[in-house]
Amino acid sequence: MAALKQAENKKGWIVRIFEPTGHKQKTQLNVGVGKKFSKTLTLKPFEIKTFRINTNKGSMIETNLMEEKA
Repeated sequence: MAALKQAENKKGWIVRIFEPTGHKQKTQLNVGVGKKFSKTLTLKPFEIKTFRINTNKGSMIETNLMEEKA
């Protein structure tokens, strides 16, 4: 995980992950606060992904680096 921070609009959390090895990887993101959930993610070599997490709804959507819906 590269970053975990509160969203700029204070509505949820931002998680940024990346693949540093140069190989396609699968990983599991587990959220253990609020409405708990987990999601399996696949990352391409050197890929960076950013997600907005809503712990009240138990949801996660991919966003861009400016925290806008991708």
